[in-house]
Amino acid sequence: MDGLAVADLRSVVAPLNFLVPMAEKPIAYNYEPPPGTPVRTGQSITHRVPIRDARPLIGQLSLDKEGFVLLRHQTAVTNFYDEEQIKSVYYVRRDKAALFQWVQGPPGDRSRRKQPGQAWR
Repeated sequence: MDGLAVADLRSVVAPLNFLVPMAEKPIAYNYEPPPGTPVRTGQSITHRVPIRDARPLIGQLSLDKEGFVLLRHQTAVTNFYDEEQIKSVYYVRRDKAALFQWVQGPPGDRSRRKQPGQAWR
């Protein structure tokens, strides 16, 4: 993707938070940390950056050069402002995926996997 192609893309400028460089590895707990330990370390700084609409470049980007690709994806949702439609389409699929993960168990854990002819526990 050359500079001319980027210059022609529509964009908006938005604030994004970045972690300030630090000597030690930053930590962020997603649960209650040990007593006396902060939930997160490090500081963030906000930069206003352009966010470009790269959809016109679909088919021109590669993992090797840009580090990502864009793909078209069709959705069954016709109105993203309709909360009930979103729930009926996406939540059902998410729940099925979560159920599949629970049935299969974590990678390498065969304790919950049903073997042929075996009854569910």
